[in-house]
Amino acid sequence: EKDIRTFHTLYDHKKVMNFRLNALIGDIASNNKHNQWKELVEKTEILELIFLKYSISKNVNMIKEMKNKLKQIENLEVDILTDFLERFR
Repeated sequence: EKDIRTFHTLYDHKKVMNFRLNALIGDIASNNKHNQWKELVEKTEILELIFLKYSISKNVNMIKEMKNKLKQIENLEVDILTDFLERFR
């Protein structure tokens, strides 16, 4: 049985972190970083939708697509948070 809750929780987490980072850094954040975080949220939502598509189609290529999307999310989040930490050292 396929369970979307994991992907939905990941998506909700990214949305909440977006609000928290905006509240934490406010005007200090560059517009570019805010746009990158919005991109991260969008990629996470797309991941959730790919999972839904996979759960209907059972197409194994969707699993590869989910893995790729997860790697993109990871890389983007590491870049954003690394920059964030460097700003406040």
